[in-house]
Amino acid sequence: MEPQSGDAWVAREYIKGRYQHEIATDIGVTSGAVCQRIERFCRSLGYPVRHSIYGPGRMVIARKALAEYQGEFIPPTDYDLKYRQAYADARHEHAWLLRAEGLTLQQVGDRFGVSRERAREMIAKFARRMNRAMRKARWRLI
Repeated sequence: MEPQSGDAWVAREYIKGRYQHEIATDIGVTSGAVCQRIERFCRSLGYPVRHSIYGPGRMVIARKALAEYQGEFIPPTDYDLKYRQAYADARHEHAWLLRAEGLTLQQVGDRFGVSRERAREMIAKFARRMNRAMRKARWRLI
């Protein structure tokens, strides 16, 4: 896996001592997306880091990965994030529709190549989104 210059930029900013929420605000993503970019960058250079590793331990791993990085540091655009989010939303909606058609969680999971539990999570996430939209629509009608 080739490291991306946007992920390298995020890791470099993190090493400089900036907080994840500050970096996230600069590039227009969530703090979780910043965390994922740091992890992806480190993993691409052979330094696996997990969500549970925070603070000095994560900083050391990111420094080692940056020392080996030979590419550019270009601030990431949120285009690929929006594309991935739209894809995930469509996938969750499709799982929800399959479940509404009567397929079991196992059948939905098999269709997507995920476990039954992951299929349940996808359906639940979309259902919460639909409930919020319906509540907002109800208030507009009143």
